[in-house]
Amino acid sequence: MRAWIAQAINERIHRDIERANTHLKYTRHSERCFYEFFAGGGMARTGLGAQWDCLFANDFSPMKGHAYKSNWSGGIDLLVEDINNITSAQLPAQADLLWASFPC
Repeated sequence: MRAWIAQAINERIHRDIERANTHLKYTRHSERCFYEFFAGGGMARTGLGAQWDCLFANDFSPMKGHAYKSNWSGGIDLLVEDINNITSAQLPAQADLLWASFPC
């Protein structure tokens, strides 16, 4: 991987971490809310439908993060980060469902 690509990915990851650490208080739009881990392109979100609000999504892959953001209006709820580095303090509000897709 070219050095500038690796640097751009690292910068983006650090911006996402910083955003997650200063996450604004979430206002619910529906009765049901969820977290989506190993989100990929957000297909679990698609399956749950509009009656569910995604409070938080994560994937460690910048390429999958790009797909998620393309599918979900910029992916404001997405954090591109290794799940081992995520703390409960970074999770907004309280979810009714925790979804973890099988990592591929």
